[in-house]
Amino acid sequence: MEPHNNLPRPIIHALSAHGPVEVTTVGNGVTARLPCAPFEDRVYFFTIPGSSVETGLLLHADMLVSAKAADGSYSIRMEGRAHAGVPLNAHRDRATLEPWAPDGIPLGRVLVVPFAAEDLEYVHGTGDEVQRYSGRTPVGISRESLARDTLRAAFSGLALPMAVWTTLFYVVWLIVQGIRFDGREIAAGLGLVGGLGLIGGARLIYVSRAFILWRRGQARIQDAPVLSEGLMAPAQAHRIAAVMLGLSALSLISLALLWGSELVGVVVGATGVWLIGPAWALHLLLRQPEASR
Repeated sequence: MEPHNNLPRPIIHALSAHGPVEVTTVGNGVTARLPCAPFEDRVYFFTIPGSSVETGLLLHADMLVSAKAADGSYSIRMEGRAHAGVPLNAHRDRATLEPWAPDGIPLGRVLVVPFAAEDLEYVHGTGDEVQRYSGRTPVGISRESLARDTLRAAFSGLALPMAVWTTLFYVVWLIVQGIRFDGREIAAGLGLVGGLGLIGGARLIYVSRAFILWRRGQARIQDAPVLSEGLMAPAQAHRIAAVMLGLSALSLISLALLWGSELVGVVVGATGVWLIGPAWALHLLLRQPEASR
């Protein structure tokens, strides 16, 4: 759970009266001016489907925010993360956010983009009375590495017990073969990379698709961990999945060349992807909406 006092009150007050602020999405490098609703835990920005902000956040989760008073009395710069947003009409905090929504745009077309600041710089005052604050926010301090976020997404849900089962089954199977099995250590390493990479890569593809459906109200937020938290964008998940599946393929090919296809069958059979893969696909096709948004 993210801290409820992530932003200092002076910044919240300044943004409340500022009007549209500049937002730059790292994914496509485009800057836009968006109205916002600032709160202690995060800042909510309002955009529309198909905007450059939505496009950028589908490519990369990082975002930059800047605001400067017309009279130079203050300036704000924040770096953090966000996801591509959900429709305002489907947002769980619709009643709170609706008064902040921009005029002239039908509420059904408004996307709410939640921004969590991780680094900020706030300069207030002029001349000799300038006050400056900069540093990491509580959200930024508690931010985990991309590797940990990747593992949490890749081995979420049923993928984690299947990964544990694959590891135990394969290691025990190699032990049963006895010392007559030459190169067991290498076979163990290649097999685990092949099996776990296959499970993790397939799960990341599932989570990425579930995130897209969740934004449309056609999947549960539990199906899209990490991405629904703004920690990773779908395009990032796809690239990591491609790397994991590529390493898996290379490892399995190496096993086949060195020890034959039987060992590959043991690894792939132990992963259960032939069962959970179609189950994940069917789950997405059912498009089960979230119980409460």
